[in-house]
Amino acid sequence: MSATQDATYATPGLVLVMEPPWMCILHNCECHTLEEVVGQLVKALECSTEEALTLAITAHEIGKSMVAVGAHEAVLHVSKILSSIGLQAPIHQS
Repeated sequence: MSATQDATYATPGLVLVMEPPWMCILHNCECHTLEEVVGQLVKALECSTEEALTLAITAHEIGKSMVAVGAHEAVLHVSKILSSIGLQAPIHQS
């Protein structure tokens, strides 16, 4: 279906404004063990240990890792869980 055909289904005069996605960035720190960071990532993201390990290693090697992208509330939830043990995981709008 072409964009023109899609437009025929739109409500005349309706303009949808989509908010840019939010990101949660996990920063490396020397105050938590790798196991602590991985465990908190599993809890915050509901991901596998392997996925969490990849994110944690990226943060360790590069200094930061983008661990979540999405709507404000979802990304804020991840940030709060990570921050609850003192990890630096601020959110930013992209």
